[in-house]
Amino acid sequence: MNELKELLQLLDAEIGVLQRKLSVLQEIAQCIRQGQMDDLEELVQRGAELERRGESLESEMRDSCVRIAASCGMAPDEVTIGRLAEVLDGPDAIALQDRRERLVLVVQELRDAAAVTSLLVRTALDINERLLTAILGPEDEGETYCPEGELVRERQGTTFQHSV
Repeated sequence: MNELKELLQLLDAEIGVLQRKLSVLQEIAQCIRQGQMDDLEELVQRGAELERRGESLESEMRDSCVRIAASCGMAPDEVTIGRLAEVLDGPDAIALQDRRERLVLVVQELRDAAAVTSLLVRTALDINERLLTAILGPEDEGETYCPEGELVRERQGTTFQHSV
């Protein structure tokens, strides 16, 4: 079945992209820990390229699954890697199950690395906020009205958004 061979190749490519994304995330976390901010821009660019490649592969995998569904008599929305592994038998089922397990593992590693990196970024933002407050002083709680009559709160310090 050529569709299955194509799907296996796409799954291998997806696993490779996810492993490279994991590596980039780990490098970003290391840069933050070591204060090497010069490399971050290039790493973020690499991550964005990998994200685009992953989206393209996902689209190709959906198309491949639709073709496989048609050849197996399944509805397109029923086709998942796990379901295909159940329907097929022999080496094809084993190959699909192997790819599925590898995919699940690398996705979990990515989630863990993303959580760590997010925590590092939030911590760095918090430290910067505290440093700026120490340098510029606390927020000014004074209120004034702007020319349009709206109430405006003024502040002497600077605040970063903490949405990461």
